[in-house]
Amino acid sequence: MNAILGFTEILKRGYVKNEQDSLRYLNIINNSGKNLLDLINDILDLSKVESGRQEIEKIQVMPHRIISDVLQMLGVQAREKSVELLFEAQGPQPQTIETDPVRLRQIIFNLTGNAVKFTDTGKVTIDCCLQNDRVDPQLLIRVTDSGIGIAPDKLNVVFDPFVQADAETTRRFGGTGLGLAISRKFCRALGGDITVESVLGKGSCFSVTLPTGDLQGVALLEPEEVIAVQQQIDEGSSSRWQFPEAHVLVVDDGAENRELVCFLLEEAGLKVDEAENGQVGMEKAIANQYDLILMDVQMPVMDGFTATRILRQKGVDKPIIALTANAMKGFEQQCLDAGYSGYLSKPIEIDRFMKYMAEELGGKLVCEDTDLSPVAVNDHGAGAKQPHARDTTPIVSRLPANNEKIRQLILRFITRLGEQLQAMDVAVEGNDFEEVADLAHWLKGAGGTVGFDVFTEPAAEFEAAAKAGEKAEAIDALAELHSLAERIVCPENGSSPISVTGGPTAKHLSTGNCQTDSQSRTIHNQPVVSRFAAQPKFHWPVLHFVEKLKEQMVNMERAWQHLDMSELAEFASWLKGSAGTVGYDDFTEPATRLEDSARNGETEQIALVVEQIRWLSRAVVPPETTENNELSANTPQCTKRM
Repeated sequence: MNAILGFTEILKRGYVKNEQDSLRYLNIINNSGKNLLDLINDILDLSKVESGRQEIEKIQVMPHRIISDVLQMLGVQAREKSVELLFEAQGPQPQTIETDPVRLRQIIFNLTGNAVKFTDTGKVTIDCCLQNDRVDPQLLIRVTDSGIGIAPDKLNVVFDPFVQADAETTRRFGGTGLGLAISRKFCRALGGDITVESVLGKGSCFSVTLPTGDLQGVALLEPEEVIAVQQQIDEGSSSRWQFPEAHVLVVDDGAENRELVCFLLEEAGLKVDEAENGQVGMEKAIANQYDLILMDVQMPVMDGFTATRILRQKGVDKPIIALTANAMKGFEQQCLDAGYSGYLSKPIEIDRFMKYMAEELGGKLVCEDTDLSPVAVNDHGAGAKQPHARDTTPIVSRLPANNEKIRQLILRFITRLGEQLQAMDVAVEGNDFEEVADLAHWLKGAGGTVGFDVFTEPAAEFEAAAKAGEKAEAIDALAELHSLAERIVCPENGSSPISVTGGPTAKHLSTGNCQTDSQSRTIHNQPVVSRFAAQPKFHWPVLHFVEKLKEQMVNMERAWQHLDMSELAEFASWLKGSAGTVGYDDFTEPATRLEDSARNGETEQIALVVEQIRWLSRAVVPPETTENNELSANTPQCTKRM
């Protein structure tokens, strides 16, 4: 709050010397406001639980799937710290339990996030086992880390609101001290509890016990089956959704959104009608009897809020679910206040979307292949890591190299990379693992900073091997880094990236040699491929998005030319929801940044992200083209993304 008021006062008094300082102060105010909003939301959650007003639902959920979701969300943060993040299934696991999925996810997220936060080296493990008491079966979930630990005299206070282990912890790691308090209260509201064991300097173990509900008729899965079931759900190839007869209305101004949703629901046996705006949707909903309505919020002619209010006033009492790209915390409550029954965010996550529909309409997941393929597991049920196939695709920085400052930044990194790789070779050969870890840590951060994200994970693995003194693993990781370096494409001034045939070797890089022979270079555009490209049943909505993208890019260019921040933000909101919905996930992050930058008037940031979106749009590969690429690998501009 001090930062918000202080920098606002500076702006009000006109003390700002230039636009750059003004934008910097506005960013500080914006970030401080977001942090304050997070704190307020935590306090509201805490107060709701303490006052007994927190709403808890009990439905059938798959606990191992929720754990998997959390691991995916926190995986990047763990890799950045070279901390291993594992899931281990201990003995038979119930396929489903009866609990609140939102609160369970928040509990596991808070505990695992804390474990990663307070662990600098080693690993964080989530293990799960069933305490199968016939009268009161419990699920035990333990989050164990090798972090800083907690002093014995502090174990009783870490669950108190606004309390951390000591002042040094607060200074070093930050935070409000609300996560554990909220988690324990949620857990107790669900009929369970959280306890902790810890040794100072060696790590902590937080244990969550939750009642499972009645397990009669619930399948118990062996550890290897847990992994196999997760793979089935992720791939979506061995199971299908089955629904009773029902009629659904989909109201959305995005044609590709409507088509994908309609396809998913019709595949499950549901009857589906469409409407392109709130006015048409409202008229259809009054004229027909629908069992459920999916209603976008921001639409032309009539928005979703207005249409929903009118339908409620006219006595329509069937579920109306908001389907929107606005994922801001608190927006869900606005939807509920307007008469919506629930809320789903775009881009659509198919599994979560279908599960939600199943809960509303009485659907169920039917496994078509009960003969689960064997999966390699470790002693505790964790999946074995499989080797990666060698990739020869040229690597291009995701940053726009036609900007001279950025181009020079990329070139400096490429030159430095060659020097650092040579230093890594020497350090590994001399068993100087401390030096190796420092060099790997540099690459882990520097690569992503200049747009070469492919270095982040292998550099993290290299660092972890160095810290553990595992020379064989370090040699393997270093070989992968050399392989990646050989595929780097050097940018030329004012042009598209130029690929060196065969790729520059580490020796070339070490001398900063990014010059190319005009006889041996080819223009390379990294292809952008939908994750549905290999699934013909999704091609129709994907192709519609590709066509719509061409129109929308014209709108983006016009808005950028006229510095129309409102239209830029509207375009970004559409792109953020629509692209991810049809599997072009490369657009989600830059579209989010464009929307934020447009709303904050950050013209320099907008220039960068607009250029990135231009590149991505030019590199989009429609489904048919993707299939042709697999048959015609010699076409440089259609190189398949690995």
